[in-house]
Amino acid sequence: MYLRYGAKNSQTSVFTLNNTKAKQQGSSLVLAIFVLVVMLLLGTALVRMLATSSQSVAYEVLGTRAYQAANIGAQQRLSMIFPVLGSAQRCGVPDPVTNRSSDNTVPNVLNTLGNVNGLKSCQVSALSCSDFVVDGTTYYRITASGQCTAGEVQTLRTIEVEARSL
Repeated sequence: MYLRYGAKNSQTSVFTLNNTKAKQQGSSLVLAIFVLVVMLLLGTALVRMLATSSQSVAYEVLGTRAYQAANIGAQQRLSMIFPVLGSAQRCGVPDPVTNRSSDNTVPNVLNTLGNVNGLKSCQVSALSCSDFVVDGTTYYRITASGQCTAGEVQTLRTIEVEARSL
């Protein structure tokens, strides 16, 4: 009685094993395709993130260079207004009625900053200076814009500096 039970039990387990194996045919192929599709999507997203990141770094570097070009323009104008040896100058020819003056010319030396390391293809694109006098004190406002170009990418930064005479 014990032997019959064992024989009957082994036939059942073989039948169950063959039945389960038949049900699993092709499921590993579907699982492999699913994993490949998920890996492809993750890889595509990673490549896109790296491309976007490198482009934003390029914009950041060019923006910093444009900022430095604008800073050079403002510093150059401040050095003209406040010379080391001498008194403070006006921005332009003062108007006797309003006691204001302004100048929007960019010196030629600032049009190309190619001789300055790190500022190739950069220039001071706009420079303006205005001043006015109140109670014997002259107030200045200098606005400078720096522009850098690299291929199709172009950045522009503008800074504004305010100063006053002592």
